Amino acid sequence: MALTIALTSPLPQPTPSRSFSPTASGRPWLLSPAECPGWAIALAIGPAALLTVLFFFDHNVSSLLCQAPEFGLRKGSAYHWDFFVIGIQILITGLLGIPPVNGLIPQAPLHTDSLCEKAFRTDPKTGQTSEVIVRCHEQRVSNLMQAVLIGSMMPAIRIVGYLPISVLDGLFLFMVCVHRLHELTCAQRA
Repeated sequence: MALTIALTSPLPQPTPSRSFSPTASGRPWLLSPAECPGWAIALAIGPAALLTVLFFFDHNVSSLLCQAPEFGLRKGSAYHWDFFVIGIQILITGLLGIPPVNGLIPQAPLHTDSLCEKAFRTDPKTGQTSEVIVRCHEQRVSNLMQAVLIGSMMPAIRIVGYLPISVLDGLFLFMVCVHRLHELTCAQRA
């Protein structure tokens, strides 16, 4: 009963801003940490520490999965620059008072897997056929294009705002359902 009431009760709808400016009137673009009260800084330390640990583990695990020996990367250490870039971006977003970025696309294992040429090899002893990575195309163009495409969609954000949430939910559900489980590296190792 309580769930039904909670789901059907009208929620206040946010009004989208018509200008590119801070939503709080009279607030400057950059936030000064020195003007923040001490209790707020103390309250923010816990979530900040958790978010830092989450980002650190998330990016380290993803980078390690991308640099797995089966991919045969020659410049696997290039992923470490992503940590530096993400650190700078988090500093900037923190000063602007907006949510932090998560730049996981460059070192996502599925992204690295999509850049690989694969071939099917048959084991002469057992007769089993398996997929083997022949070569991995190491490049940064797809990462740059992903960022450019996201940036180019910013003027069309009002159009995206007219899409019903159910359409976006359906899109993500479709992407999950279409993705085959046997392509995940954790399922292949099991």
